[in-house]
Amino acid sequence: MKTIALGIAGAVIRADFCTVVQGNALREAGYLDGDILFMSARAYTKDGDLALVRDRLEHEDIYLGFYHQIEAANEDIASGKFTKGEIKQIEVQPADPEEYEKVILDPREAEVLGVAIGVFRYKA
Repeated sequence: MKTIALGIAGAVIRADFCTVVQGNALREAGYLDGDILFMSARAYTKDGDLALVRDRLEHEDIYLGFYHQIEAANEDIASGKFTKGEIKQIEVQPADPEEYEKVILDPREAEVLGVAIGVFRYKA
């Protein structure tokens, strides 16, 4: 995989790939429709990262949003469904939860494609 290097006003962003924001689900976080996001291709992320996540189960759907891991609750552990510290679900959340719904994924089927490391907005 080649690295993309873009120099803007003396700053250099090194990214593995780019994606374009489509729609207004991330507007409240300052990402607008048409913004270009520079992404670091990595299979791990931490809670709150803006991530591109693929659902391998549901027709390879891809979601862009804020990543959160939900650990199994005590009642899940007591029932034997999960062990302590096990991830129960992955949530990909929009910036405006009142306007857009979060996506809930099975952690066995969720694949992190990359994490946003920069943004470019073209103003004509």
